[in-house]
Amino acid sequence: MSSFKRKDSRPAQEVTPPVINFVGEQDGSPERDLKARFIKLFREEAAVQRTYLARTDYGDATGVNVALCVKSSAGEDMSLVSRVSAIFGEMFGSHEHLDVLFIRDDQEQQLRVVCTPFYERTSSPVV
Repeated sequence: MSSFKRKDSRPAQEVTPPVINFVGEQDGSPERDLKARFIKLFREEAAVQRTYLARTDYGDATGVNVALCVKSSAGEDMSLVSRVSAIFGEMFGSHEHLDVLFIRDDQEQQLRVVCTPFYERTSSPVV
């Protein structure tokens, strides 16, 4: 699993944190607006199964970070990261950053203890 960080105007960079502790859900008025915009994107992405906006601690000096945690059947997707980064950048500017984590099943189980998904793909009814 990797973390993609976007700081300042630099492009996304791939980083693999050695430890990921899920602390809780990141929620508030600006975050709900962000989630609504992300949901529109995720509805167009068949591989995205569930997403969470979580506070994370990587066990280092960076403290608590905010991460978009994505459970995807396609694994890591840099194209999706670019689109997420564009939406985030439009709303919060280049002085803020958002980590994007593509999570495994075991990590999702840990995450669900402290956070609920804000997006979950539902199967379409068969006509």
